[in-house]
Amino acid sequence: MIIQIDVTDGRILSWNMLEGSYDLENDANIVEILDLGSVNETNFSEYCWSEGGVLTHVPPVVHTGVNMAELIIHHEFLSQTDWYAVRSFETGVAIPQSILDARASARAAIVAPE
Repeated sequence: MIIQIDVTDGRILSWNMLEGSYDLENDANIVEILDLGSVNETNFSEYCWSEGGVLTHVPPVVHTGVNMAELIIHHEFLSQTDWYAVRSFETGVAIPQSILDARASARAAIVAPE
C-alpha cells in the first residue's frame, strides 16, 4: 500500500495512491506500508506514520464548549492553503515558512482548542 504523509506530523494525507503518481525513491512524503493492521480507506485520517513504517492510531479529540465559528475559520484557512501542499508535492516548490507555521497553528487549534 502506497500512502502520502505529512512529513511534519506523520498524518496520512492520501490513501492507496495510483501507480505512477508518486516517486517512492526520492519523495519523503511517500511511504510504503506493508502491515496495514486495522487501517483502511474509511479511517486512515486517524492514523500517523512513524519511522519504520509503524501506523499509530490517533483519534481526533472531541471537545465540548468549542467555539464553532473559530473552528470553521481554521478549517477554511487549511482548505484555502492546501494548494501549497499540493504544489510542493507535485513540483518540489517549498511551502513558505509563514504558511507552514500558520497551518500548524490552525491544526493545533482544531485538535486541542484553548
